[in-house]
Amino acid sequence: MKFDTVCEQYMSEAKARVPDDVRKTNVEKNIKLAKERGIRTDGEYIFLFHGTSNANMKKIHKSGKFRNGAWFGADLETAQLYASRNHGEKSSVDSVLVWAGVINSSGDYWVSNEELFFKNSRYMPKDMN
Repeated sequence: MKFDTVCEQYMSEAKARVPDDVRKTNVEKNIKLAKERGIRTDGEYIFLFHGTSNANMKKIHKSGKFRNGAWFGADLETAQLYASRNHGEKSSVDSVLVWAGVINSSGDYWVSNEELFFKNSRYMPKDMN
């Protein structure tokens, strides 16, 4: 299968909402994993870091959302390394509190499975209050 076709298929599947049973399992699994790795948690939320270009960070602050597939570092150094490697001196890092039900760990990084919206000082799926 061509790379472009695989990417299109992934993006169309990724736009779907994560089912409630998977969300519940993810919360339990991810909170446990975060605690094992020494990452701070707050209830069902995990403290992570997002590194990107200064321009993208301004867009995130203005829109109050992260796109589906956003990457988060488990620690400040990892996020800074990613940001500087991809955006050089014009990069920045933000600490964020992300709901554990729609992210997955990939080693030093966590990846969102849905768009995340800023509400009550935390990032969560649109359908959550």
